[in-house]
Amino acid sequence: MNSNNLIFTVVMCSHNPNRDYINRAIYALQHQTLSANFWEFLLIDNNSAQPINNWANLSWHPNSRIIVEKEIGLTKARVNGINHAKGQWLVFVDDDNVLNYDFLEAAHNIIIENPRLGAFGGTANGEFEVPPDASVLHYLEIIAVRKIKTIAIGNFYEWRNTPAGAGLVIRKQIADHYVSQLHQSESRLNLDRKGESLMSAGDIDMAYTSIDLGYLNGLFPQLVLTHIIPKNRVSKEYLIKLQKFNVLSNFLLEYFRFKKWPHTLPRREYARRQLLNLYHNYKFEYDMEKARRYGFYEAIKVLQSLEK
Repeated sequence: MNSNNLIFTVVMCSHNPNRDYINRAIYALQHQTLSANFWEFLLIDNNSAQPINNWANLSWHPNSRIIVEKEIGLTKARVNGINHAKGQWLVFVDDDNVLNYDFLEAAHNIIIENPRLGAFGGTANGEFEVPPDASVLHYLEIIAVRKIKTIAIGNFYEWRNTPAGAGLVIRKQIADHYVSQLHQSESRLNLDRKGESLMSAGDIDMAYTSIDLGYLNGLFPQLVLTHIIPKNRVSKEYLIKLQKFNVLSNFLLEYFRFKKWPHTLPRREYARRQLLNLYHNYKFEYDMEKARRYGFYEAIKVLQSLEK
């Protein structure tokens, strides 16, 4: 296949995947309405205990490969995919993401209609193993469940027009520039999941690179995937832990990119009353607020150590 014809490279990064989930994700790719002649598929096995190559079947795709990244870490796996990609645009898909069958075709139409875009994404609907408790519904966006109702396009370093890593579509040249920036600032390699760490700002860092280079970012409701979510990921314990890392990683991202220190928290007396009110009336919200504050103070400690 002539690589000049490749519109997309689909990059799926995976570490010890749930086989049912990843097989559904692969099945959705197999049934994309955009001809496989216009895209390639790279499955990055991030050093899984049971090598994915031993059991995954990609024979249906004329231009697919399984590539092993031995160093654990989502950012390292993504970089490996970027370095091997030949498409003009990259589409990042997690191993628990089931793309709508028209996802790639819709992405292609968006590119044609919006030539100034550098990176974009869309809706991620949640498919839950067990229904989440009503008290956690407000926090589902931190586990990449996000409903996009209207088109949002802009050049702001803000969440309102920034695509998440699940279903992120980005120009290859921008992704290449992002990789070059990582080489100059290795601390940014730790902004995403690695081992037990739940850091989660690497995708934002990559999407922001689009704005760095003068492009626009966007969110589009016609771009849809389903995010399969096991029961442990909607437990209060998991969400509290994720909140800590989410706040920490976003504060560190602001520092690495813009040299911004974390914003100050509310004054101590006001904060004490606020926490007491939450504790007595909304225990889970109290724990989430404590987690946010933990992330804030942990970011301060990390940055103080970096500037010594």
